Amino acid sequence: MPQPTAPLFAFKASGIFGSKRRGRRRLVPLLTTTHRALGATFIDSHTPDTNYGADLSLNTGASYLGGAKNGLFRALLPFDLSTLTDRRVLTASLRISVSLVDVPATFRRLSRLNPPRSWLEFQATWRHRLTGTLWDNAGGNGWNEDPLLYTHPTPLTPGILNLSGLEALSQDAIDNNGGGLWLNHRGSNEAPGAIDRMFYVSPTASPSASEPLLTIVSEA
Repeated sequence: MPQPTAPLFAFKASGIFGSKRRGRRRLVPLLTTTHRALGATFIDSHTPDTNYGADLSLNTGASYLGGAKNGLFRALLPFDLSTLTDRRVLTASLRISVSLVDVPATFRRLSRLNPPRSWLEFQATWRHRLTGTLWDNAGGNGWNEDPLLYTHPTPLTPGILNLSGLEALSQDAIDNNGGGLWLNHRGSNEAPGAIDRMFYVSPTASPSASEPLLTIVSEA
């Protein structure tokens, strides 16, 4: 369940459009919630039928050995925003705890799965989202739809990394997908010749200070 914090307030003008009367300003309560990525996992093109649900890290990027493609890694992050129905997202940011970096590229992408597709943490692989059920496209369907391209510090070192700008993706999930936000996190450079891996801490059953968290500020 998302964890709400004490409400903040913002001023909003009130009044009738076109009226000469000066609009009054009223306080609008803002709600800050944090959402865990329960069910997150990663998938690997080099081992397309292997599930990594029990792994303690989430891997993104690419790894090449001797100039040959060894594997593309994509992390799958699910968030349940159904408690924010009928609310307007003002800010949305994802916090991850980077644990390992191999010659990082400057850019990475976050994309929603489009059309939305769910998976099971201990069944999802590069080929399948569920046992016996293929992705629409291998590697997580719709990964190239509506990408959010972000820049991270270079060189990137282990520690907390905050990714902002997820407002549109979060609002779309609330308005059009029953609050289900299914994200595919990948490297921007998936071309042969690159070594570009970033590992970060995966969620566990009990909340952790280093697990991925999506923080949203919204108004009614």
